[in-house]
Amino acid sequence: MANTVLLAILFSASSLLLSLPFMTTVSAEESWTEDTHDKALYSGNVLLVPPFQDPEEFDMIYGFERGMRELSISVGGSRTLDEPHVYTFTLTPRMGWILATFNWPRGALEFEVEPFVSVVKIPSNSTDDSTNEFTQEFGGTLMLGYNFETGTKLVPFVHAGAGAMYAGDKMLKVKEKGTSNKYLLKTRINAVAQIGLGVKYFIKKRTALNVETRFRHVSNPTKDDKETDDAGLNSIFLLVGLSYFY
Repeated sequence: MANTVLLAILFSASSLLLSLPFMTTVSAEESWTEDTHDKALYSGNVLLVPPFQDPEEFDMIYGFERGMRELSISVGGSRTLDEPHVYTFTLTPRMGWILATFNWPRGALEFEVEPFVSVVKIPSNSTDDSTNEFTQEFGGTLMLGYNFETGTKLVPFVHAGAGAMYAGDKMLKVKEKGTSNKYLLKTRINAVAQIGLGVKYFIKKRTALNVETRFRHVSNPTKDDKETDDAGLNSIFLLVGLSYFY
């Protein structure tokens, strides 16, 4: 019985793989019209490849399409809102997928995977050993975003999401201002929640410059004694980057 089920699964998988080239060709050809944005929205077909095969036929001003992907990298920095002020200098690559397009507000829903790595500057007179030191953090977040199409090279966007972060040992020594036993972070592994808004400016048909401001909260959601619980980090980021769509 097990062998029969296994053979059935293998046959189904092989049939699907053999049919993919045909499905891809049909979807791309049927979906390519002058207004591919509306066609992708109402056809109900999930595009297996983008319809804009010819770079000369593709212009971002005409809008995003379901099935598009985005590769992006940004750099920037942040400062915590509350004292003591902790500074970060961060690098954030990102991979995005356009999930759907809409006519009102005209734009595209995007799913994003964003890892990050940062150098963290700890202020003096805020740690157990009262030293001004550098440490690191790294992690990743999953986000949903929306790109607002304007019919121009400017595309405003907003996105939000959550993930996890690993904090360097020295970050666990930073105390909340005015307390003797309440630290900003109490564990190396912490939760991250963030929301950002910005604008993409297309310098070429598929390439855009990005500018973004973002609010981020970092803390450990588990609860211990409230007097020694972590206060968390609330930061404002400014990021600039470059995106490529394909």
